[in-house]
Amino acid sequence: MRIALSIVIIIHGIIHLFGFLKTFGFSEFNAISQPISKTFGILWLIAFLLFAVTLSLYLSYYRYWWIIAILAVILSQFLIISYWSDSKFGTILNLLILAAALIGFSTVSFQKKVTTEVSDLFTKSEKSGKIILTEQMLKGLLQKTVIVYHLGRIKLNHLGRGKVNHCSRMKVSH
Repeated sequence: MRIALSIVIIIHGIIHLFGFLKTFGFSEFNAISQPISKTFGILWLIAFLLFAVTLSLYLSYYRYWWIIAILAVILSQFLIISYWSDSKFGTILNLLILAAALIGFSTVSFQKKVTTEVSDLFTKSEKSGKIILTEQMLKGLLQKTVIVYHLGRIKLNHLGRGKVNHCSRMKVSH
């Protein structure tokens, strides 16, 4: 997924670069038949730079890469609408990048919510005086516990000195 999105961003960014190069006569880019003003040429360059920054942030696993991506898509779509007859298919690439950016936003938002809720739980538990089981506390217990699945039932055998100290049975529903 990361490679596919990177390729889409690269291609889309380079197409915007060609819009800039055509404006200032550095390249013959026939995909856009209409003349491009110098102001719009600069906007095509800015769109290219936004996509380049987006790609750089995305590949470096920066959490907030999606902000720049959304800005790039907004500018890109403005340019596409301005040159609709020649560049309407760029909307498809913008939609792909926008979908990935929204997923990136959702991921960050979810992670923030989880972090806040975990912090709140620890704060509440500290105030209540209850003991919180940590992974370290469970480590020794889990090493001494054998889980046996037999005939639709789970049997937990807690081993100590070679004999069964505790046996729990739970019915497993299918």
